[in-house]
Amino acid sequence: VTFSSCCYMGEIGQAFDPEKSSLAINNLYGLGNFRQIRLEGEPHADNRMVLYVIVEEKKLLEKLEFKGNKALRTKKIKEKLNLEKLAAVDEETLRRIASNIQKLYREENHHLVVVSYELISNKQNPDKAAAYFTIKEGPKSAIKRVYFVGNDHILSRKLRHILLTKENWLLNFMDNAGVYNEEMIEMDKHR
Repeated sequence: VTFSSCCYMGEIGQAFDPEKSSLAINNLYGLGNFRQIRLEGEPHADNRMVLYVIVEEKKLLEKLEFKGNKALRTKKIKEKLNLEKLAAVDEETLRRIASNIQKLYREENHHLVVVSYELISNKQNPDKAAAYFTIKEGPKSAIKRVYFVGNDHILSRKLRHILLTKENWLLNFMDNAGVYNEEMIEMDKHR
């Protein structure tokens, strides 16, 4: 393994420094090409050791494809998630991307979206793989009505006025009324 200056761990004969090795491992992970990185040492003469950096590489990405996405175009998904620069993948990477795709859909009021993925290795070159995402969008969500239960002394109409969450109406594009936002609902609970 050849190290660039960002991953430098020390010189031959230098005392072992756990901070430098930790920094080097973090820098190697930052490259995005490795699933796992670990250090192993082998005792050598004169209180010395040979240090090995053992890496497990992700598969090189040769193809990235999306199916079923109509509300969000493939180009927008790739731009928002910065997938154009993605060079290597594994199952964990695809799981994170699928989760981020779901977040993008929630921002577009598609809360019932289901994203599945598949990593298929290249038969001619097992170091390469193609990633496929299948998206089931479901219907667009909107808050039609907010109900209050247990408010014996304060009218529901008064409570509705203090909420950040608003019910859907004809001109909802002007004030984002009808948009389901979990953070706003949590703030409404506290209000």
